[in-house]
Amino acid sequence: MTASSDSFLVIEPAQLRFKGPFKDEVSSSSLKITNHSDKAITFKIKTTAPKRYCVRPNQGILNPGASTNIAVMLQPFTYDPAEKNKHKFMVQTMFLPEGEHSDLETLWKNASPEQVMTSNKMRCVFEQPADVPEESPLRPPEPGDIKKVTEEVKHLREEISSVMSENQQLMEEATRLRRQLASGDVASVAPLPPTTAPADPMMYYVLALVLLCCGVLIGRVVM
Repeated sequence: MTASSDSFLVIEPAQLRFKGPFKDEVSSSSLKITNHSDKAITFKIKTTAPKRYCVRPNQGILNPGASTNIAVMLQPFTYDPAEKNKHKFMVQTMFLPEGEHSDLETLWKNASPEQVMTSNKMRCVFEQPADVPEESPLRPPEPGDIKKVTEEVKHLREEISSVMSENQQLMEEATRLRRQLASGDVASVAPLPPTTAPADPMMYYVLALVLLCCGVLIGRVVM
């Protein structure tokens, strides 16, 4: 078990506050750490969300009684209220061995668990501007939603199939009539009813587009 550095390390403030909006701008906060021991220490800043933050400096050396300021920059991201309690920071410290003042990476890599001391975790607080409401998580799809969209797509497919079949019959009839006219058998040619014109090809495109949109909608609902 690692020891706590709270007895000699002072960290201010106790929470890191970041002000939004967070989607398009970098939000900054800062830490101040002070070494109240009588020995030089090395420190390292750690977070539960390393891809979201840029910390400068993220490690260094503090002599007895010395302080340093740490800049913490939150990179732009799509804010999710459910994530706000998952971001935390902590400071790890270790007494600096005699003569070890240069290669901190190697020092931390070779440190034993007994040497490393850890501070209490600091919670991150996200403050949205008054005119920017918190985004609500997406509502999970209801079973009825999927069923309704599926039935609509089925109905559209049946309509497309029916129109295509009717159009095919009309085209065959028109071809037969043209052949009769060409052969001179005019007497046997019956007048076409008002509805015997082939369906407009644009109807296919419209129905196909509607069907495609419904298919995409089903995909989104299922996901």
